[in-house]
Amino acid sequence: MPPIVPPASQPLALKLPVVAPARIAGAVTVHVLFPNAYVEGFIPREIVEACVGDYHELPPQPGISFRCFGDAASGVINGDSYCVAVSHKLGDQVVIDAIREVRPPFSPAEVIQTVLLPLCRAYNVHSVTFDNYAAGFAQNLVRGAGLTFDPAKKHKSELFLDPFLPLLNSRKIRLPRNERAINQICALERSAQRSGRDQISHPTHGHDDIANVIAGAAGCRLQPLEAAECGFGNGRDRSPGGHSARLRSRQRPVSHCRGRGT
Repeated sequence: MPPIVPPASQPLALKLPVVAPARIAGAVTVHVLFPNAYVEGFIPREIVEACVGDYHELPPQPGISFRCFGDAASGVINGDSYCVAVSHKLGDQVVIDAIREVRPPFSPAEVIQTVLLPLCRAYNVHSVTFDNYAAGFAQNLVRGAGLTFDPAKKHKSELFLDPFLPLLNSRKIRLPRNERAINQICALERSAQRSGRDQISHPTHGHDDIANVIAGAAGCRLQPLEAAECGFGNGRDRSPGGHSARLRSRQRPVSHCRGRGT
């Protein structure tokens, strides 16, 4: 007997179990995935936009101690970008000074020589913290370039949860006007796993490489800074006018465009 196919006017209904979403601060949308699991938006766009400054990049200044965080990639076509972010501390705030993104295809060794190394030299950074997922892949190339390699102590999901989310909610982080970075942060999703742990990551077919290095740069800048890493004693600002006056003078007004890159 041939299989019975329901007529087109009567589509077959598929019943999924209803999941009661737990409400978490910063939630935007909830999508049912599996029983006992859900996915929701990580942070509303208006909170992220409130932390964006009127600058694309802040140039290096003497007397300021900078930190650098990287997320390495292999460079294969349609793969992840190779990203780096530089940050510094301003009072109780973290300032993201510069972001570099190299999209595939590329040679990781060439990226280190032409992008990472010049950036570190410009900001007088001698040690780079790398995402622990890519740590083993990147360390030999980074050390070969004369930089100190420091593997991250936290996974990116942990960095997104703390300190990145609290910094955003309290507006204690200043972000450059980088549309790809802003869109990646706003697209992050928070999912509750069967194990009960939360995971923060990009949506399916999305990317979070820039968001990752921003969260990492913020996290490592909140850690105690060793003088040998940046060559600046205790890193205090001793110049006339102070750090805040210089930061205001360094910010250049830009048009508030809206890009679509993620």
